[in-house]
Amino acid sequence: RAGRVLRAIVTVELKEHGEQQMRRFLDLAAAEDAVTQAFAVTGAVDVVLVMRLADMEEFDVLCERLFRDRTNVARFFTLVVIRTAKDETAIPLEAPG
Repeated sequence: RAGRVLRAIVTVELKEHGEQQMRRFLDLAAAEDAVTQAFAVTGAVDVVLVMRLADMEEFDVLCERLFRDRTNVARFFTLVVIRTAKDETAIPLEAPG
């Protein structure tokens, strides 16, 4: 994404864990242009978001919309990418072996 040089990976823990609450948050996140990937996951967190941002100011504004007030978020943790070793979206069409 041109002009979006900052990449962030954000893990999200929700307060309430029902299907309706999960769907509501995923829909909210998916509506954001800066969110390029949104996953409901198993394990210690509920959601993983991958974001492409212009700068930290855009991230701050996005945080206000996604993680504050009535969005059902208990906490979130942000990992800012400092170097990319591999970034592929293609997968092999043949089965291994």
